[in-house]
Amino acid sequence: MSLAIDSLKAMGEALKDGKYHQGKWVVMMRKCSLLYFYIICLFVMVSCAEDRFVSLIPTQDEHEGDDGVSDDGSPDDGSSDDGVSDDGSSDDGGPDDGGPDDGGPDDGGPDDGGPEDGVSDDGGPEDGVSEDGDADKVCAPGATLCFDDYMHVCADNVWKATESCLGLGCLDDVSCRACQEGMKKCENRVASVCTEGTWHTVECPLGCYQDACETVDQDQPSRYETDATNMFSPITPRVVQRMRDIASKNPSANSNVFMKVGDSHYAKAFDGRFMLCFSRDNANVVTLDGHTELQDTIDYFQSGSIDSYNRDSLAAVGGTATNYLFLSSKSYPLQSEIEAIQPRFAFFDHGTNDMGNGSYTHAPVTYTYNGTTATAQGYSWSLQDYYRQLNKAMDRMEASGIIPMITSIVPRHDTPSNINYIGGPAVSSTSDYPTHMVTAFNAVARGNAEARELPFFDAWAAFKTLPDEGISSDKVHASYKGSPCNFTSDGLKYGVNMRNYGSLTMLDKVWKALYQGKGGQDRVLLPFEGSGSQTDPFVISSLPYSHVADTSQSTNNVLQVYRSCSTVNEKGAEYYYKLVLTEKRRLRMFALSAATNIDVDIHVLRDAIREDACISRSDIMIQGTLNKGVYYISVDTYGTDTSNAGKYLLGIVECDADDHNCDTLL
Repeated sequence: MSLAIDSLKAMGEALKDGKYHQGKWVVMMRKCSLLYFYIICLFVMVSCAEDRFVSLIPTQDEHEGDDGVSDDGSPDDGSSDDGVSDDGSSDDGGPDDGGPDDGGPDDGGPDDGGPEDGVSDDGGPEDGVSEDGDADKVCAPGATLCFDDYMHVCADNVWKATESCLGLGCLDDVSCRACQEGMKKCENRVASVCTEGTWHTVECPLGCYQDACETVDQDQPSRYETDATNMFSPITPRVVQRMRDIASKNPSANSNVFMKVGDSHYAKAFDGRFMLCFSRDNANVVTLDGHTELQDTIDYFQSGSIDSYNRDSLAAVGGTATNYLFLSSKSYPLQSEIEAIQPRFAFFDHGTNDMGNGSYTHAPVTYTYNGTTATAQGYSWSLQDYYRQLNKAMDRMEASGIIPMITSIVPRHDTPSNINYIGGPAVSSTSDYPTHMVTAFNAVARGNAEARELPFFDAWAAFKTLPDEGISSDKVHASYKGSPCNFTSDGLKYGVNMRNYGSLTMLDKVWKALYQGKGGQDRVLLPFEGSGSQTDPFVISSLPYSHVADTSQSTNNVLQVYRSCSTVNEKGAEYYYKLVLTEKRRLRMFALSAATNIDVDIHVLRDAIREDACISRSDIMIQGTLNKGVYYISVDTYGTDTSNAGKYLLGIVECDADDHNCDTLL
C-alpha cells in the first residue's frame, strides 16, 4: 500500500511541476502499473475477507469489537485523535496534501459539509464497511450466494441458509448442482445423463433401461434362444404376469409343492435320481459349492405338506410317451396326480419315447412283426402327435392353476446294438434310429413354452458340453457318479447332476419371481419380427426357430395354389416367413397342426412369393439342403375354403452332419 500511495504522490508532483518529458513519464507509467496491480490484490483480499465473513453467517445486530489496533497498524489506545494522519505524518489540521488535516474535503479543499459522495476515504466505492472494520451491513436484500453446500439469500441485510445442496455443491450463486458429473438414470420413459451439474434428458417412446432408451418394445413375447451358457428362457415381467394369471385359477394350490410329469428321467421307480437327493428323508449328500442361493429353494419345498422331492409321481413312469398321461386304463395319471397333491408347479419332461410312436421311420413303411402286418407311420406322424399331446397336457395343468416348467429332451446315442431302447415293431432294416430327431422334438417343446410364455430349461444344450454328452453307457439315460446333488465342477460333469442343477435353478427363478418379487425382470432381447403378410413376412433370424400362429386369424390369402409344386387347393388363409441363408444349409422344416380338425401344409419358395416360386411342399415335414439365397416359407390352409384353418407350430432346425435324410438338394 505504501508503494501505491508513493506512486500517486509522485504522479501528482509530476503533473503539478509540468514534468512531462518522456523519461519521467515512463517512470510514472510503470508506477501506475504497479498501482493497478496492488489495487487488484486489495480487491482479492477484500473478497476473501467477505467469504470468511459469510462463513460465520452473522446476524443483523452482530458487529466486530474494537481490536485495539488503529488503521495503520499502530496500537490504538482508545484516546482521541493523536494528531497523526493515516499515512503516519503529523496531523496539523491543514489541507490534506500530506500534511495535517485542516478539515477540508478529501480532495485537498475545504470541507463544505456537503452530502456524502459515495467515495470512501481510500477512493474506492462505498462497501458498507466503516473505517474501523465494523459491518454497517452484511449483504444487499434479495442477493443470493452459494456457500458450504447451502444456498443463502439475503434477508434483513443478513445471509440466511435456505436450501441444502445435499453435498452436490453449487452450480452457481443462483442454484444447487442437480447431480454429479456422469450420473445416469432412467425414469418414466426418460433417460437422463448428468453434464456440468445438470440433468440432460431424452424421451424414450419404448421406455428405457438403465441410462439408455430401449430399442425393443418390452411389452411383447420374447423368442427363446438358449444355449449351454444361457440354459434358461428369460423370465420377463410378461412371463411373471402369465404365471400369476395361471396361479389365480386355483388360489388354494400348495405354493411349496411341485409335481413330476415325465418318463424314466423323472420316475422314482426307475432310478430315483431326479431331485430325490434334496428330500428331507434322504441321506444323499447335497454339495451346492458356489450355488448357495439355491438353499432357500431346497428349504422352501422341503417345508411342503407333500415331500415333492421324494414323491413317486403317478405322472412320471418309465417307458411312457405323453399320451400315457390321458389313458383311462391307467386312471388318467395326470389328473390323478393333480388331485392327489394340488401342486403349484410342475416339471415336464416328455418326448424321448414319443419318437417311437411312429416306429422310428421317416417314410411310412409296411412291415410284419410277430406275424402281424402293419404300417409304420414315421416321424412326421409322431412329431405332430407329440405336439397335440403336449398342448393337451399344458392346457390341463394351467386350468388347475399349475405352472409347467418345460425341459428339453437330452441327446440320444441309439445304435442297432441297443434295439431294446428304440422299442416298437420296426426292425433294423427299416429303422431310422432317433438320434437325429432330438432337435426336432426339442423345437416343439421350446416352441410350445415360448408361445405360452412358460419357463424352459434347455437340458440338451447343457448336456452337449459334458463328457459323452452326459449320456450313460445305455445310450439313452443320463450319466451319474456319486451324489446326484453334487454341484461342484466335477459333479456337474455328469448328466444326472446337471439335470438336477438346472431343474432346481429353474424352480428357484420361478417361485421367487412369483412369490418373493425377486428377479423376473429379464429383458426382451429377441422379439418376433414381422406380421406374417406377403409384404411383411415373419423373419427367421436364427436357428433353431419355432413359431406358433393360427391361420383362422390371418387376413392373408394371396396364394391359392402352388403350381410349380402341386395343384392341390390351398384356398384358406396363410402366413409367410422369410429365411436368408448366407451359405448352404441342411434343414428339417415342419408345420404341425394343433388338432385333428386343423389341416395346414408347408411350402418352400425361392426368391419370391409366387405360385411358380415353390420348390418343395409337404403336409407336415420337409427335409433337405438349401443353397445360399433368399427363401420364403408358407404355412397355408388346405382345402377349398377356410374350414381347416387353425393353430399350428412351425419348426426349423439344422440336421446333424451325418443325417443323410437331409442330403437331397431342394
